[in-house]
Order: sequence, then structure tokens, then C-alpha cells
Amino acid sequence: MCETFNAVIKEARDKPVLTMMEWLRRYLMKRNYEKWQGVQSYEGKNMPYIKKTFDGMEEESRKCVLQISREDMYEVSHRGDQLKVDLALWTCTCYHWQLTGIPCVHAFRCILEKNADPNDYVDSAYSRETYLHAYSQAINPMPGVNYWKKIDLPHPLPPVHKIMPGRPNLKKRKKEKGEEAEQKAKKVKMAKCKCSNCGQVGHNKRGCKATTVSANTKEVGRPPSTSQWAVAERSKKSMRAKNKKVFI
Repeated sequence: MCETFNAVIKEARDKPVLTMMEWLRRYLMKRNYEKWQGVQSYEGKNMPYIKKTFDGMEEESRKCVLQISREDMYEVSHRGDQLKVDLALWTCTCYHWQLTGIPCVHAFRCILEKNADPNDYVDSAYSRETYLHAYSQAINPMPGVNYWKKIDLPHPLPPVHKIMPGRPNLKKRKKEKGEEAEQKAKKVKMAKCKCSNCGQVGHNKRGCKATTVSANTKEVGRPPSTSQWAVAERSKKSMRAKNKKVFI
């Protein structure tokens, strides 16, 4: 029953509280009407499930061998087993009749032997009258939120948020329209491009309007260091190059 209930309310479980309760109310109202309307044209004493059960027992009941003891007491032999059936007390040794309220295959065979109606030996829980009584009270329609009575009681507060141990659940509840202000889409910050032609920021070479810079005037590679040690090393290197003798 719990699994069936969870499968039915799956569509409403992630909605806000009021929307979820309204969904459940409408679903129950619709189901109540369909069940009540569907049995109006049925004229049997018991519900169709009983007839379907008896149709399945009919062939198996032919394998039962009966021996009557008194008016309503029988001894039944079935598939190597021996059982006692009492039609007056609605009992059988297999206990199927007592547990379900529906005659078992052994009792069904005894009822046919007595030329009685098997529907008279079914518990009243399966009758058409009980079914109608279960759905006799209709779920009344209800006006919308705009027509609810205004009250001066304080608004209910959400429970205290408690951080539970473990990895947090990333699946959040769906928000209703108007429940919170719509969040504006954040613009993705693009990195500013630099032109390889003129060196200016904000455009690229394709959209550059400046005169094309020659390849000789462009600074290629990393700019030279201006530290004191680097300047001294470059000076020594140039002096060695001048003093170097070139042999032909």
C-alpha cells in the first residue's frame, strides 16, 4: 500500500505545500467519482473480482473428492491432502476461507455439491453495497485561494534549518511562479582581447583600423629585463663581441 501511494503522488511530491495538497484533493475527488460512477451500472451481488476468482476455481474444484458427513460438513480429498469443510461456520482446514472471506476451492466444490450460490458464502466486504457505501461520501469542490477567509493569526514559520552530516542533496524543490523574484541571468564575463597589430585592448587584428605595423618594428618575444645585473651582463657580452677576432 505504501509503494502504491508513493507511485500515485509522485507528480505532486516536489510541489509547494498548498499546491501539493490541492493536487491530492483533486485526485481523490476524481477517483471517488470514477469509482462511484463505475459501479452504478453493475447489478451483481458481489464485485466482479469475486466472479473472476470463482471462474478460476471451477476447473480445479473438479479434482476434489467429497464425502458428506452431515448437512453442512464435508470431508474433501484434494491432491493427496484431506481437509474438513463446514459450510455452516464458513471454515476450512486450509484457513483460506477464514483469512480472505472468499470460499477456497474445497469449500467451492462443497457449495456446488449442495446446489447453493457461492456468492452467498462471500464476506460482506466484497459486496456491491459495501463498495457503494465506501464511496457514498463525495469530496466537495473548494474555491480558490482568493476566496479563502482572511484571519489575523500569525503566519507559520519554517522549521529551524539544521545541517545534517554527509554530502548535501543537490536536488532542490521546484519553485512556483511568484514564489520568489525571478533571478536575472548573469552575463558571462568575457576576457578582453588584445590586438596583435596595434597592441590596443578591446579589439582584434581583424577589426583593427590602424595602419598595419611592419614585422621589423614589432617586438618579438619577451621584452629585455631592466635590472642592474641584466644590463651589466648585456654590456659585457657586447664588449666581448667587439674584441673577438674573426679569422678568415
